[in-house]
Amino acid sequence: MKKSDSLSDIITNILLLGCLVFLWSQFAPAKYGGPAEYIIVNGISMQPTYHSGDLVISHVSASYQVGEVVAYWDKQTNRYVIHRIVGLENGQYTLKGDNNLENDIAHPTQSEIVGKLWLHLPGAGGWLGVLSASKGTALALTVLGGVVVSGLLLQPGAPARKTRKNKPLLPASLASVLPQGGNWAQTAVEIGLYLSAFLALIALIAVVMAFSRPILTQTSTNLAYQQSGNFFYSASATAGVYDTDTVRSGEPIFPKLTCNMSVGFTYTLTGDQLQDVTGTHQLSAVVMDEQSGWQRTIPLVAQTSFNGNNYSDASSLNLCQILDLVAAVEMQTEFSPSTYTLLIMPRAAVSAQVGGQDFSDTFEPVLKFGFDKVHFYYVKESIGSETKDPLNPVKSGKLSNPLQQTNSIKLLGIETDVASARRWSLVSLVLGLCGLGLCGLYIYDTAQQSQDGLMRIKLGNLVMNVYDRGFDNQANFIEVADIDDLARLAERQNTSILHFTRGILHYYLVQANGTTYRYVVSDKKRPASLMKMDKTSHAAEEEV
Repeated sequence: MKKSDSLSDIITNILLLGCLVFLWSQFAPAKYGGPAEYIIVNGISMQPTYHSGDLVISHVSASYQVGEVVAYWDKQTNRYVIHRIVGLENGQYTLKGDNNLENDIAHPTQSEIVGKLWLHLPGAGGWLGVLSASKGTALALTVLGGVVVSGLLLQPGAPARKTRKNKPLLPASLASVLPQGGNWAQTAVEIGLYLSAFLALIALIAVVMAFSRPILTQTSTNLAYQQSGNFFYSASATAGVYDTDTVRSGEPIFPKLTCNMSVGFTYTLTGDQLQDVTGTHQLSAVVMDEQSGWQRTIPLVAQTSFNGNNYSDASSLNLCQILDLVAAVEMQTEFSPSTYTLLIMPRAAVSAQVGGQDFSDTFEPVLKFGFDKVHFYYVKESIGSETKDPLNPVKSGKLSNPLQQTNSIKLLGIETDVASARRWSLVSLVLGLCGLGLCGLYIYDTAQQSQDGLMRIKLGNLVMNVYDRGFDNQANFIEVADIDDLARLAERQNTSILHFTRGILHYYLVQANGTTYRYVVSDKKRPASLMKMDKTSHAAEEEV
């Protein structure tokens, strides 16, 4: 056993083992301890990006962000759902299909999400229905693992090694044309070939993964904003009736003790990436009878422009005049309900730039009072807001952000942006192919320097090396015109092509039915006249 052969076997097993580890780390199904889940898209909820029959491979991740496409197991429908994360609250994710109007009913936790989009193969789900991806991948990895294990078992010192003799890494037809001096050159070319092939294979997989991403960038999370307000009112209090000398928000007001009520409202707009906030605001009071629908509007603050994300309005309201208004209406209409309603109604119309796009919205909360001839009292009823606190109304919203953020991909546990992954995978593929090309050129150039090398490449395993003794007594030699004719004859006779050398001449012979067919070639490139002299000289020697 030559040392170079042992080194070649070790390198082969290392490369095979590396390929096995790479495939397992990227494509092994989760049920076998891997990171991947294979899911076939079914439905139109993610169109136009994903269609029914597409294959999506997801990778488990340590965390999931808003805007990412993930897969989770829906217990109600008993199937995988592939949707985009649109929100996260109290450890539960809110998801929605890109083609859906409503959010998903289910709110999975991180442990219930099986992974985020890693690879998208349009239309590849059809064949997966015939051969399960999990089983197919496991079978492929098992076969590759068997190759590695079998190679390791045949290393020096293993019992099976006794039946194996000096097996080269390269095919014999290629190994024969490489320099044999110490086998260092052949080993170097072998290592270069396999390293280049391994690099090209890994790079090709990386290229497929990088270029199969839907887009280089993906839509980022929706931009959230919030409009909030604060109502306040007060009036002077008579000593001994209230705890303090001021009527505070939430307490009733008795017109017999005081007629003037101060009322106000503050507005604030908050959100990410807010710019150039402007708008208009006004404040009104409405006296009405809810049963009949009668109402009168009393302007408190005329419509006014504002800049910035907040403003404040304040005004005074004469409650005694409101009672006089109601009394006059009752006298003229002979309609006298027991209670009336007083509404304080601010209105804010705001415009801004949010994330580089125009945004506009309104905010019209209502503060409600009930009153009769004795008192005005605060009604804890929220109107026109999302909160149950009428004194502090809130209205939230989301604005779809048309800007896009860089998409990422994870290869061998390293996460990088898709653009860089495409660039480096292409560079690696080119390097691998260049390495293969250089090794191929070296082998071809070496073969060109030896006519015998070219013959061995053509003939492959048909050739059997023999000693040149015993052929001098052959009476019948038939010279064939081309080595291909000799190869066809050997295949027809189901026999080997015998090969031996004399000097710089290589003899190829096939014996059939008592006749020997022969083809002679020089070891090096020589002029045709010298080749003819070599053959003539050798024929003369045979006659002697």
